[in-house]
Amino acid sequence: MIYVIYMVFQQAYKDNVKQRETEEKLRRAKEAKVKAEQEKQERLARKKALVDMNAGDDTGVMDNLLQALATGQAFQKRKRPPRERGGINTFSICCWI
Repeated sequence: MIYVIYMVFQQAYKDNVKQRETEEKLRRAKEAKVKAEQEKQERLARKKALVDMNAGDDTGVMDNLLQALATGQAFQKRKRPPRERGGINTFSICCWI
């Protein structure tokens, strides 16, 4: 009888731990999503501020350019798409010659 109660208690404890872990995982995922959205909005706002300098008034052109240089946005590299794998491997050809 006590063994059955002990086993039920162990199972309930495991279920509670699993539920807490799941809730924590969901909470962290939600926080990460919110943070990513905020960063995306900030990037868009900075990009829009840089584009706005072309709106017509030339008063802040140098300021915007200096700010772009200071923040490093002027030197951002664009990601290249990955090369397609396939065809003949050039390494295997040069080794057999």
